[in-house]
Amino acid sequence: MLRREGLYHSNINTWLRQRDGGVLDGLTLKKLGREPKKVSPLAREVTRLERENKQLSHKLQQAEIIIDFQKNLRDPGDTSKQQRRNELISATVSLSEIVGKKAACDAMLIPKSTFYRH
Repeated sequence: MLRREGLYHSNINTWLRQRDGGVLDGLTLKKLGREPKKVSPLAREVTRLERENKQLSHKLQQAEIIIDFQKNLRDPGDTSKQQRRNELISATVSLSEIVGKKAACDAMLIPKSTFYRH
């Protein structure tokens, strides 16, 4: 069969030597598509820290706004409880537009149910 196809024993020996030597490794199948990006652990740490920094700066900004609102709402002294409560609720409503309802209610010590009722 080899002679009929034009192949000789020496050809087979040459191919076996090439295979053992690694010359034919280029003929093996390769995975298709792009190679996955190799992300270094330092890059992951940097992105995590950047995300954490962004969250903390947002919280700091909210805290500064809340503190400013609380400074402006000092106890005037001779107002009635109902009037004082209405002032607190209106301040909470305006603050909730900036920092959110939960944070505003927590900062002004107003229950969320009271906030939603008004």
